[in-house]
Amino acid sequence: MASQVANTGELIRRLSRRQWMIALAVGALALGSLFLGWSDLADNEEDSEIINLAGRQRMLSQRMAVSLLLAQREPDQNLQRQYHAITVAAAAEFELAHGRLAASAGKLGAGSPIHAAFFGPSGGADAASRAYLSQVRTALEASVAGRSADTLSAVTTAAAGSGLLKELDQLTALYQRDAEHDSRLMLHLLQGSTLLIV
Repeated sequence: MASQVANTGELIRRLSRRQWMIALAVGALALGSLFLGWSDLADNEEDSEIINLAGRQRMLSQRMAVSLLLAQREPDQNLQRQYHAITVAAAAEFELAHGRLAASAGKLGAGSPIHAAFFGPSGGADAASRAYLSQVRTALEASVAGRSADTLSAVTTAAAGSGLLKELDQLTALYQRDAEHDSRLMLHLLQGSTLLIV
């Protein structure tokens, strides 16, 4: 009888150790899932910011062209200065957003479709954006000097049909597709860890 009590006591100790090990493993999985979830939220915020910046570039390119056009056709000097100021502000915002997009695309590496669309031979969002910004600045300088007709037509043509909008649309779509892929991957990872916990 004493050996049965000793065996029962030993069995209880072994089970208790196993239960503690299982509880620790479940706790570690739960904490890991929580960490992955927080990490994914931070990544999603950055992805959303980049997607919005890429979309905003399209709007800013149009704002600059329209403001320059309105400034040229406006007889009132005060309104001309306001349109000029709008263009200058949009150009500065465009340049800042472009820098942020370039940094983001650069972090992804040469094998990434986003990097290729931004810098590579398959796309030229970087080159098109820089060229357009240069044309806008040239048009701004020409408008101050009173000789803006030729440079303005170049800017409006560039905004409408040079491919800048196409490049920016492609870039926005690639960033969005990448963010959706990352979200799906994280969802599968969290579902797998939840199944392991349960």
